[in-house]
Formats: sequence, C-alpha cells, structure tokens
Amino acid sequence: MPNIDKVNKAKEEAHKLMFEDHKFVDGLAILLELIETEEVDWNVYYLLGQGFRFINDFEDSIKFLSKAVDLNSDEAPVFHALGIAYQLNGDYSVAIDKFKKALNLDPTYSLSINSIGLTYRKMGQFDNAMRYYSKAQNLIISNIHKQICNPESLCYKDEIIDGKKTMSVLPYYFIKTEEMLESNPEYAIVTNNIGVCFYELGDIEAAREKYQESVEMTPSGYNYPDPANALKDLDELKEQYCSEENVPDDGINMTHREPEKWPDVWEKKKD
Repeated sequence: MPNIDKVNKAKEEAHKLMFEDHKFVDGLAILLELIETEEVDWNVYYLLGQGFRFINDFEDSIKFLSKAVDLNSDEAPVFHALGIAYQLNGDYSVAIDKFKKALNLDPTYSLSINSIGLTYRKMGQFDNAMRYYSKAQNLIISNIHKQICNPESLCYKDEIIDGKKTMSVLPYYFIKTEEMLESNPEYAIVTNNIGVCFYELGDIEAAREKYQESVEMTPSGYNYPDPANALKDLDELKEQYCSEENVPDDGINMTHREPEKWPDVWEKKKD
C-alpha cells in the first residue's frame, strides 16, 4: 500500500520547488526518488513530464507524460501536455494527434486548438494554422458568452423596430464580453499567433494590426511581452528599410515603398 501522506507531501514540495521557486532539478529529484519507493498515481508522472519539459529534456518529458496517459486516459490537460512535448521535440504529426485526443475528451479545450495552429505554423502550413487560430478565438468568445449570457433572460429584450416586434441585445452583453476578453490572456496569445502567421506570410501591416490588438488585450500585470517586442522589432525594421537601401547579413531584403505604404512583402535576396 502506498504511503498517501508521504506521496502528497512530496508532490506538494516538488510542485512548489518547480513552479514557484523555479528549482526544477530539485523538484524532479524528489519525484524521481518517490517513484522508486512508492506506488504513485498519474499526477506524479504528469508533474515529472512537465518538469522535464521546462528543462528542455523533451524525451524524458514524453516518457513520463506517456506513463501518465497510460494510468489515466481521461484527462485533456495530460494529452495536451504530451502534445506540447512532442511539438517541442519536432514530432509535429504526433503532437497534432495528441492535441486532437485532448479535444476529443474536451471539445472546449481551446489551448489544444491554439496549439494545433501553432504546430501547423511550424510546419509551414499557414492556411491550416490560421484556420485553427480562428477556431480558438471563436471558442474563447463562445465560452465567454456562455458565462455571461442566458439567451432567454439576461442579454435580450423585446423591442418594436419598424413596427415589428424583435429581440435586441442589451449593451451589457457587449460590454461584459469585451471586459472578459481583456482579462483572458489566452485570447491575447492566439491573437499574437495570428500576427506571427501574417508576418511569415509577408503581410506586415496585418501582422502589426494583430500585434497591436494582442498588446491591448493582454491583461494588466500578465507577463506576455511577445506582441510588444514584435511591434518594437517592426518599428526598428521600418526605420531601417524606409530610409535607405540596406540588405542585412541574413540575406533578407524588404520591398521598398513610400513610408506611408511601408512594405508588406518580404523577398529573399537574389544571388
């Protein structure tokens, strides 16, 4: 019989060391010793898999997360974490399969939809990436609507418009939706990812628009500098390339336009 108190204490200590104190090696050592001496549940292997991922040991991450799935195949977050490990290890097709298994368990798990989009982007399949990013955005909004609105009572009222009785949406519905989107970091992340897709497709202005939207939607105090850094990079590129012909060392050149029509096309420098 496992020592439940010992197992729970070790899990709590390891979790604190890894995800609060960022001492991943120390936390992993506690869990590795634990599985040698005690019978443990899937949560321990899940923690091990997550810990090894954070120190970039993706093979061990996959090993322990796979064990967690073997012990409990009913948890969407476990399949999602396994998909992330495969993605980071460069096994993109397997990663997408794991994300889809997470969605089979929980169709509202928007993290996996976003991750499928990210994986397709890494594969250079931008159309598929944009399709899944849009799905993630729509799902996030749909989930918010379900939280704030009972269609039969809360958000609608009867009105007479042009002599006809109709139902109109109360302003509260729109205001509350915007407020909740602005407090949802996941929406900001998906929006930034769409910007990255536009950037890699060469549509710089569309990328800028999405980066700016992501900055505005990132909750106050949430540590997510990616869109702000991307905007800064675009401003630096604009200053560099709109002033004079200048080909950087990486061999990428930008098609020159007038400043107010700043380039939306990237071109590889021809040999």
